[in-house]
Amino acid sequence: MTQGRRRPGRPPSSESTDTRQRIVDAAMRCFARTGFEMTTNRAVAAEAGISTGPLYHYFDSKVDLYAAVCHSVYTTIYERFEEVAAERDRFIDRFVAVLDSAHELNRIDPNLAIFSASASIDMRRHPDLAAQVGKVDRFAPGEFFARLIDDGVASGEIAPGDRLMVEALVRVITVGLTDALSHDSELQRDAIDGLASCLRGDLVGRPVTPAGSPA
Repeated sequence: MTQGRRRPGRPPSSESTDTRQRIVDAAMRCFARTGFEMTTNRAVAAEAGISTGPLYHYFDSKVDLYAAVCHSVYTTIYERFEEVAAERDRFIDRFVAVLDSAHELNRIDPNLAIFSASASIDMRRHPDLAAQVGKVDRFAPGEFFARLIDDGVASGEIAPGDRLMVEALVRVITVGLTDALSHDSELQRDAIDGLASCLRGDLVGRPVTPAGSPA
């Protein structure tokens, strides 16, 4: 056999990569709609426009496929978060930039937020799923925000004694924006703007001129 010749029937590398990513993208949409338990490999294959045979060529099981989807989704989200956070110095500016980028990602593909919200539930219900995801995923949502808060403590913007309180607040904000508002882009945008103003002290507690009074 000629050195370097592709074996008959084996797809070229670029085609194989494209097919694998198409399966992962289709699986994300399916898992976002129906969750881990209700999603079948047959449904994913149909969504991807292939038969189930090629799907098993790339993934041994639904758990392996789910882990690949988590890796793809978290990489997309948290690489963007890392990028925008690195462009700012203050904790509040970095956190607001992260929320802004989350909104933009949600506007481009709402399935990212929907999947992320359902994944936290699925992995609590299936510890083996969480273990498999942990083997392949270097992006941990909690770790990113923990580092963001640690940087805020180091810079003196957050008192060390308030760290856990800030971490809880960040979790409530991010989960709330994902779970409750990812379906409504305009309302999510208003909520982020309101949170940014509140964090900077511009929304609540400032002097308000009564209606009808001279400015």
